[in-house]
Amino acid sequence: MNQRASAFLDQATQDPRDEFLALVAEKARRDKFKKYELYSPYPKQAEWLGWAVPIKAIFGGNRIGKTYTAAYEMVCHLTGLYPIWWTGKRFFHAIEAWSVAVTAESSREIIQKELLGDIKSAFGTGMIPKDLIVDYSMRQGVSDTVDTIWVRHVPTGGVSILSLKSNEQGREKMQGTAKHVIWIDEECDHDVFTECRLRTMTVQGIMIVTFTPLKGLTSLAKFLLHEPDATVVRRVIIGWDDVPHLTEEDKRRMSVGLLPHEVEARRTGLPTMATGLIYPFLAKDILVRPFDLEYHHPGIIGLDVAWTAPTAGALLRYDTSSRVTYLVGEHYLERQPTSVHVSGLKRKFGRYPVRIDPNANRKERDGETIIKEYKDEFGDGWEVRNANNRVHAGITKLYNAMAEGRFKVFNTCHHWIEEWQNYVWDGNERNSEGNPQPRKKDDHMQDATRYAYQDIEEAQIENGGRLYRHPLQTWTPLDPNTGY
Repeated sequence: MNQRASAFLDQATQDPRDEFLALVAEKARRDKFKKYELYSPYPKQAEWLGWAVPIKAIFGGNRIGKTYTAAYEMVCHLTGLYPIWWTGKRFFHAIEAWSVAVTAESSREIIQKELLGDIKSAFGTGMIPKDLIVDYSMRQGVSDTVDTIWVRHVPTGGVSILSLKSNEQGREKMQGTAKHVIWIDEECDHDVFTECRLRTMTVQGIMIVTFTPLKGLTSLAKFLLHEPDATVVRRVIIGWDDVPHLTEEDKRRMSVGLLPHEVEARRTGLPTMATGLIYPFLAKDILVRPFDLEYHHPGIIGLDVAWTAPTAGALLRYDTSSRVTYLVGEHYLERQPTSVHVSGLKRKFGRYPVRIDPNANRKERDGETIIKEYKDEFGDGWEVRNANNRVHAGITKLYNAMAEGRFKVFNTCHHWIEEWQNYVWDGNERNSEGNPQPRKKDDHMQDATRYAYQDIEEAQIENGGRLYRHPLQTWTPLDPNTGY
């Protein structure tokens, strides 16, 4: 028995209860430095640890142990101490590894603390056994933040090296030599992910990705979720209901104050829609199955146009009986001449007034404006006018309509749905009136819809419910009985 334990017992009286409490306190003190030895995975965590593939991801809700589990695997590779039940990837030598957090601060507060404990008051209480920490260095310019950790690789006596990086450093900082293990905690930029992936490929290394998908179905989330080759990418989805340490009261408290789609992402670990969503409604409250509207219901086309970027068209129809506006069709093509766009709009939508992006008035290509090209292609008698482009007012109008059940979207409008799930406010942009602005990325259908909805009432008045859609050209058999 060491001196500290003896001191505990010396202070105890002959009362067995005091002796028991002293021993419990000593055990708790020792356990603080045995986090690695005490780890016991839940079934889904154990399944994930058992995969030996180049890329493996945990899509997890909050507090389901995804960071804890990834830290455990990282320590297995750094130390070479694999448990007897281990079936995952093994390295038989000291390794070089990275961890990548969102920011330097999150690296310090999450990854660093998980691996080392609090370096000021509880160093060595993290996942890396204290007696195997050879050394560590601090990052310049960020207080109390570790840059590199050197860890003893027990089987060989060598030293593994782990560098703590952050997504905010950018892709360029991820260039360099090969790495055996790279752990990305929370979603990074796709180009950072790609650069990290290249670092592992030459040494047959692995990538570990753990995150709560609060940004929605981003390109990285789609790749990790839908890559069909299980020899390259595997993923597990762990929600609140998969971990027994969370009580129903815990789940209720964590849900308080969150929007419905945020609760869904945090509860299930599945991407739903991005945090900061401009239209934060559930799909069941907005999307409807397509149906035929009466021919006399008015409509209007919103058009977001460009020479090289995607050109998007949205056909809105107003049901005069229910007073609900429906997005019933979409047009979405990239890098096509104006004639192709117009013929497609006429064929799919029919004859409705058009509200076009007012920025199309700028002169491009031999002094021509985009709007003039579209007016010429639509031809005489077709109403093509500049849209109202008051962004914040248009978004507010659409938001209110959605909230009151006065705006619905046919669930066949896939481009609109994909954009909507990631249509978020830009935290750094505001207009002259101080109102927030949407992030200008993948928003073509959203703009087209807003252009049309701004003038939907005007279309009703102008057309008086008598603006008919052009019938499509269809072949009619000579004999309806025989069909030819």
